[in-house]
Amino acid sequence: MKKLSFVYLELPKFSKPLTPQSTMFEKWIYAIKNMSNLYEIPPLLQEITFKKLFKISEYSAMNENDKINYEESLKTFRDYVNTLDQAKEEGKKEQAIETAKNGLSMGLNIEQVANLTGLTIDEVKNIQL
Repeated sequence: MKKLSFVYLELPKFSKPLTPQSTMFEKWIYAIKNMSNLYEIPPLLQEITFKKLFKISEYSAMNENDKINYEESLKTFRDYVNTLDQAKEEGKKEQAIETAKNGLSMGLNIEQVANLTGLTIDEVKNIQL
């Protein structure tokens, strides 16, 4: 029969310093205990996990107005990135169509043009018409 056990950790009693030999558990306890005193991520906590932890804590520490402004700013940034990605894809498609037209005018067959441009055979056929 499996038993459930609890382990209690009293953060004020945890006084072990952060060292290069610290285990992941010790790093977590150190980060949680000292979060309110840290203004930047210590060099020994420069792992992705702790970077995410500090980002979340920065967001959590914001007041409601700052959170709203942050979310709006983030939405604007994401919209901008999506717009750039969309424009990039459209530009690639237009370039492929131009290349296909040039290949067809040079006498390449449909399969060769499709391989050259990455377009489907049906798309090349439509360009040929």
